[in-house]
Amino acid sequence: SSYSNDPSVWQKIITDSIVIPSSTTIKYQAASSLTGSDWTSFCGYNGSADTFYTGTGPHNLWAGHSDKKFFKLKGYFDSAVAPVSPEINDLKIVRNLRPLAPASVSPANNSKNNSVVPVFTWSAAGDTDNDPLYYRLQVSDSSDFLNKRIDRNFLPATSSGVMQCQAGSGEELSPGAWYWRVSATDSSTGPWSQPWTVTVDTIAPSPVAAAAAVTGNTNGS
Repeated sequence: SSYSNDPSVWQKIITDSIVIPSSTTIKYQAASSLTGSDWTSFCGYNGSADTFYTGTGPHNLWAGHSDKKFFKLKGYFDSAVAPVSPEINDLKIVRNLRPLAPASVSPANNSKNNSVVPVFTWSAAGDTDNDPLYYRLQVSDSSDFLNKRIDRNFLPATSSGVMQCQAGSGEELSPGAWYWRVSATDSSTGPWSQPWTVTVDTIAPSPVAAAAAVTGNTNGS
């Protein structure tokens, strides 16, 4: 069994120096829990109690074990020729902690922008594992992001910790309200930043129709 202080993405079973003689088999099932009491059933690669991880691996773990704190692995060793049996000298469970959400910087929430190709800026996401990160930016005319005008992935991190992405050709934003958000990814994708709204306003103010001045009684007035 294994435990993480934070919900983890349990990713792989890796075995080193494994020996599986002929007429023998080795297989595994895994279970996971968020609290230590709400365990899933032991299951195989597709979440079914009827399937197993078999052979030398490595084995990609079922995605249903993601975002759990506790993890257990059960092994089955079978032999048709006693006392010969499989042998494992080293077994590793690979996990990853998701990065945190980046912090949006600009355009500010509920702000107005005169450009149809604004520059979006955010600061680096935190990551407990200190893994290299890349980012994804989405811009949509709806808060559910079903209709995305901009969807840029694999945006690299910068040494300054501040990332920028400008709308390009074919991504121009028409006048009106737009929503934008950012997420960070290492080998696992973290949560989205809170959506911010920016209103694109390209209409210049009306010219001044008239101006008036009153003459004062002192110099310069």
